[in-house]
Amino acid sequence: MKRSLSAMLLPALLFIAVAARALEAPEVKPGLWQTTIKHATDNPASAAPGTFSRCLDAKTIAASKQKAMDYAEKNCSKNETRQVGANWVTDMVCKLGGKATMITHSVTTFSGENAYHTEMTTTFEPPAAGQAHSGTIIDGKWLGACKGT
Repeated sequence: MKRSLSAMLLPALLFIAVAARALEAPEVKPGLWQTTIKHATDNPASAAPGTFSRCLDAKTIAASKQKAMDYAEKNCSKNETRQVGANWVTDMVCKLGGKATMITHSVTTFSGENAYHTEMTTTFEPPAAGQAHSGTIIDGKWLGACKGT
C-alpha cells in the first residue's frame, strides 16, 4: 500500500510550522515557493522525488502553523526544537491515528529568508504501510511574489 502524500509530508509540515514556536527560527515568508522533496525509504517505489510550487499568503501560513501546532499539542509526547549553530534541530514523537508512533529527527538550515534545506529521518513503530524508516530531504526556495498580488 502506498503512503499518501499527506502522510509523507506530515513530519516536514510539522517542523516548518512548529519550529518557530518558542525560538526565533526564521519563518516562511509569503510568496511563491518551490519545494523539492526527495525520499529514501524502505520501499524504493515510493522514493521518487517531487517538485511543486505553491503561492502562500500570510493568512495561509498562519493557518497552517496553527493547525500543525494544534496537531503537535494533541498528538505528540515530544516536540523539541533547538538551535545548533546555523541549524535548527527538531525531535518529535507523535501518534499517528492513535495506533502507530512516528519518531522524527530533522535538521534545517535557512539561507536567509529565501531558502531552506531540511534533512529528516523518521521511524514508524509499528511500520506504517510496511515502512519502518524513511529519510526525507526537503529544499524550499522562494521564487518571488505571487502573480496577481
